[in-house]
Amino acid sequence: ARFAPNEESRKAVRSAWGVADDDIVVGTIARLFKNKGYEEIMAAMPLALERAPKLRFLWVGDGANRGRYERDLQRANLRDRVIMVGLVPPAEVARLLTGFDILVHASRWEGLSRAVVQALLTEVPAISFDNDGAPEVVLPERTGLLAPLGNVQALSDAIVRLAGQATLRRKLGRNGRRHCLVEFDVNRMVDQIDSLYRDLLLRQ
Repeated sequence: ARFAPNEESRKAVRSAWGVADDDIVVGTIARLFKNKGYEEIMAAMPLALERAPKLRFLWVGDGANRGRYERDLQRANLRDRVIMVGLVPPAEVARLLTGFDILVHASRWEGLSRAVVQALLTEVPAISFDNDGAPEVVLPERTGLLAPLGNVQALSDAIVRLAGQATLRRKLGRNGRRHCLVEFDVNRMVDQIDSLYRDLLLRQ
């Protein structure tokens, strides 16, 4: 229930980040660790910024690779394009998501990312690699865009496309919220698990 769009919260968090109203905030919520896809995100950034200079990247999370990533960004002259929020309490994630325009989830392997579901509930469209659990919620042209796993050019293209189409972002975000409210409703999920167990017992 905490995850929902809120215009007042959006203005407050974006002001705190120092981003302009017309900046496009591309957020990632993940540990700063090698399997979370930050290498691919950093590789996609210059390709995207050439075509969409109003992009700002925002990372929520911390981890063992933070120092290395900061050095890599500095060497690539990209450090001023990335806001590193660091680790925040779980309850704070809902508020921060209201300031996103796009969520990028680039993990190389993961079950079903909570961050993607939480973003969609906040009407933030998602871009993800097409692997593991992501396609359950990132439905191409319905709730977000998928890129082939590890394809930096496709990831960059998806970011640029959504950055340049506010109407499409709004449509995907609203569809995403509707989809997640149905699919992740607690009563529906309990009923599905109960039905699965009953079916398995009947097969014994």
